[in-house]
Amino acid sequence: MLFSYNWLQTFFGDKLPEPKVLADLLTRRSFEVEGFKKFGADTILDIAVLSNRAADCFSHLGMARECAAVLGLRQKPVIKKRKVASGSIAVRSLINLDIANADLCPRYCAKMIEGIKIGPSPKWVQDRLSACDLRPINNIVDAANYVMLEIGQPLHTFDYDKIAVDAKTKKAKTISVRLARKGEKIEALDDKTYPLDETMLLIADASGPLVIAGIKGGRRAEISDNTKTIIIESANFNRQSIRRTSKKLGLRTDASARYEHGLDPNMAQIAIERAAELMAQLAGGRVLTGMADFYPKKTGPKWLTLDLEQAERLLGVAVQAAQSKKILEALGFQVRKGKGSNIEALVPTFRTDVNLPQDLIEEIGRISGYENIAGVLPDCSLIISKVNYSSVCAQTIRQAFKEAGFYEAYCYSFVSANDWKLFGFDGGDIISVKNPLNIDFEYLRPSLLMNLLKKSASVTAQQTDYFEIGRVFNKKSASQPVMAGAVCHGTFFEAKAAAELALSRLGASQIEFRPADTGNINTQVYAAESTAIIYSGKKMVGVVGQVAQKIAKAYGYTNAPAAIELDCGVLEGLLSEIVVYKPESLFPPVIRDLAVLVPGRAHADDVLSLVRKAAGALLKESNVFEAYAGKGVPEGKKNVALTLAFQSFEKNLTASEIDVFMKSIIEKLETQPDWIVRK
Repeated sequence: MLFSYNWLQTFFGDKLPEPKVLADLLTRRSFEVEGFKKFGADTILDIAVLSNRAADCFSHLGMARECAAVLGLRQKPVIKKRKVASGSIAVRSLINLDIANADLCPRYCAKMIEGIKIGPSPKWVQDRLSACDLRPINNIVDAANYVMLEIGQPLHTFDYDKIAVDAKTKKAKTISVRLARKGEKIEALDDKTYPLDETMLLIADASGPLVIAGIKGGRRAEISDNTKTIIIESANFNRQSIRRTSKKLGLRTDASARYEHGLDPNMAQIAIERAAELMAQLAGGRVLTGMADFYPKKTGPKWLTLDLEQAERLLGVAVQAAQSKKILEALGFQVRKGKGSNIEALVPTFRTDVNLPQDLIEEIGRISGYENIAGVLPDCSLIISKVNYSSVCAQTIRQAFKEAGFYEAYCYSFVSANDWKLFGFDGGDIISVKNPLNIDFEYLRPSLLMNLLKKSASVTAQQTDYFEIGRVFNKKSASQPVMAGAVCHGTFFEAKAAAELALSRLGASQIEFRPADTGNINTQVYAAESTAIIYSGKKMVGVVGQVAQKIAKAYGYTNAPAAIELDCGVLEGLLSEIVVYKPESLFPPVIRDLAVLVPGRAHADDVLSLVRKAAGALLKESNVFEAYAGKGVPEGKKNVALTLAFQSFEKNLTASEIDVFMKSIIEKLETQPDWIVRK
C-alpha cells in the first residue's frame, strides 16, 4: 500500500526521521517497506502491510500509530467533534434502513449533509490523493476517498434527491441492504453494466440497485454538479461475500480489497463522523443531527492477561512491566495492573489479529526490537526425536521405485462401482462416500491399482510406469493401511526386479517369492500362473504378478501389464537400522550363463535357491532372465535360464576356478529328479 510521508508527518508535532531511516525502522519493527519514491515535495513509501493487519494498518492513521510506537512519539488526535446547529433536522426522520441479513452486513451507518456546493477539492487534498494513486474528482468524492486512506474505512456517498421515495414510509426514503434478485443488473460508475446474481450483496432503494455493496457505486444516485443534499454511507460487510462477488464480476477496488481482509465494525462510526466533518469543511452545508445506524450485535474490546514471566521465557530477555505498558499503550491498548506481576491489556476492536496473551508478547518483542535479543544457547538437553518408521519406509520405497524407472502418481482416493466390481471386491466391504462429486467417485478405493491402471493406460501416459504410496479403505480394516502400488508395462520379471530393489533398500531379510496360491491372491486381478506372493518369513508383505487379461482389456491395454502391491504397514516392521557398507571389488566379475530343463511345475526360485547353496561365497549375483515353455522345449518341461556373476575381493578369477564353481552347481542341480542342465 502507498503511504505519503508528508501525510504521516501531520499526525505528529515532532519531526519524523528522514524517509530512508523511517523505512528501515518500519521494516525491522512493523512491515517491510518495499520501496519509496519522490512525488513533488513528498516521498511515497510502498509498505507491504500484512493481510491480518488490514483492520488497523490499511490507513495512514494506523501506520502513524505504528510509527508512534516504534519512535516513541506522541500522536495527535484526528477526530474532532463538530457542533451541530440548533434546530437541525434528524437523519432518522429522512432515512429508513432495511437490512435483510445481519450476517452479511453487521453494521450500516448513514449521515446526511444539506446545502452543499460541489466543486474541486483544495490542492492539499488533491495532492494527497494523487500521491496515493487516486484521481481527484470533486470535493465530496475526494473527501470520501481521503477518509478511506486516512482511517481505513471505505465510504460511499449518494445524492439524496436521486433516491426513490418508498411508498410505505411516505416521507423517509428507504435504503435496503439485500441480495440481488434474478435478472438484476447495475450500471456502475466505471460506465460498465454488471449482471448480478442471487449471491451478490447490494445497496438498493425502492427502484432497484444503487451500489454493489463494498465494491462499486452505481450511476443512478451518483454525486453530480447539481447535488445539494448527500447521504454518507459507512458500513461493514461480510468479507467472504465481498470476495466472492468481486471474483465473479472480475472487479476489484480499493474498497473491496479492504473489506475482503476484514474490518472493525466500530470504525464505521469513526469514519462517518470524520467524513461529515471534512465534507462540510470542503463543500459547505449543514450536517444533520445524528445518524441512521444498524448495529444489532455490537463488537466490544476484550481483556487479556499478560504473564511477564511467560513473556521472558518466550522472548529470552527480561521484560519490564513499565516498558511493556508503554509499548502497548502506544499501539492503542489500555493497560492496567493485574494480579502479582501480571498486567492486563484491553485489546481495541481494530486489532482483530490479537486474541491470545502470546500475541501481546509478540507486540512487545517486535517493537522492542528482535535485534536486541541476544543469542543464547538452550540450557536444556536436546533429545533426538524418535524415528518415524512409517515415513522412512514410504520414502525408501519411493526412492527405489524411482531408481527402477517408475514415475510417482498422485491419484484420487475415490473409485466407481464398476471399478471395485471388476476387481471382485465384496460390496459389503466397500466404503461409500456420503456426498460424492460424481458417479466415478462414489466409493473409497480398496486398492491402489484401480486408478494406477487407468493412469498408466491413458493416451498421455505413453507406456509410462507409475507407482503410488497411499491409503486404501476397507470396512474390515479400521486402520486404513498404507500400501505401495505400481504398474509396469514390462514382464513379470521386470516388475519382480523393481519389487526386489525396494525390499533390498528396506533391508528386509528372508524375502521369498513363492508361487501364487489361488487361495491367497485375487484371481480376478492377477493371472495366477505368472504371479508370486512375497513373504518375509511367515509374513506376507505383498504381491507381484501379471494383471489378468479381463482387467487389462477393461482398462484398454493391448498387452496385460505387471503390477506390484506392497504392504507398508508390514514392511515398516522389517526395516533394518543396521546398514553395512562394503567397498566395491577392484577386480572385475566373471559372468556365466546357465540353462536348466526342469519339470513344468518347478519354479525359478527353486532353481536359484539350489544354485546359491552350491556356488559358495564368490557368487556375487544370480538372476533368472528366462523361464520358457513352448516350441523347442520338451512337453511338460520348461527352460530356466540364469545369469551368474562371480567376483573376488582379492584377485582376478581364472576360467579354471570358475569351472570348479560351475561343476559344483551343475552336480547339485542334477541331483534333483528330472532336472537336466543344458550344455
